[in-house]
Amino acid sequence: MYQLSLIPLNDSLFSGIHLTNCGHQRCTGPYETRPGIRSHFSLHLVAGGQGYFRSQGKEWRLRPGDGFLIWPGEVISYQASEECPWEYYFITFLGPDASSLAMNAGLSPENPIFYHAAILENMKRLFQLGNEKQSLLPMHALLLECFSALSSPLPSAAGGEYLKNALNYLQQNYAYPLEVGEIARQVGVDRTYLFRLFKQATGQSPQMYLRFYRLQKARELLFTTRLTLDEIAASTGLGSAAHLSKAFRSQYGCTPGALRKKK
Repeated sequence: MYQLSLIPLNDSLFSGIHLTNCGHQRCTGPYETRPGIRSHFSLHLVAGGQGYFRSQGKEWRLRPGDGFLIWPGEVISYQASEECPWEYYFITFLGPDASSLAMNAGLSPENPIFYHAAILENMKRLFQLGNEKQSLLPMHALLLECFSALSSPLPSAAGGEYLKNALNYLQQNYAYPLEVGEIARQVGVDRTYLFRLFKQATGQSPQMYLRFYRLQKARELLFTTRLTLDEIAASTGLGSAAHLSKAFRSQYGCTPGALRKKK
């Protein structure tokens, strides 16, 4: 499913940055864009699933919260994973200040990849405003907020180590009942500090990240195995088929059975 909102340029309001369109795509297979160049900047953020981005002879495997920036004139391609096709939001823009905006966020043609799940809500809101043909002012404000977040530092070295250990523990034990307090105890911090680390790095609370991770694993099993919904729910810590279906409708807009048929 591919959705696109075209945004008219208005030079009288914004001379440095021009939003051109924003969109959303939920792939149901290994959809691939062939190698080519773009005439504008394009910021993509993965909302679900997995995929690959290729540029300058390199390839990156991207997961939820990962993103990439396409630079004008660079030969790039990207592709959804066959096992777990991705869903992403994107914004395209151009203008004399566009390059500086990107570089201030630490992005360049040589370093086009970032991780910042916290900007997902802004990307969704931009897409919604584009569909509603709203004023350009709040849309530009949201774009600048995205780049401001990308420019913000992630946790300190010590905090980053705690976060890494927490993520490792969560990813190794997601199939079992898990409480935030238990994760905090395992890595040696209090739950309030762990909450701040997760929010700063991912934009989500530890509990929301755990739910999201479980859904990603459930989606992988849905596409790569013949397990029943009850078996998938039990294998990913989601309890029952009923709970799994409710969570899928909330996250992906359809039931696990319907998503499996689309493969």
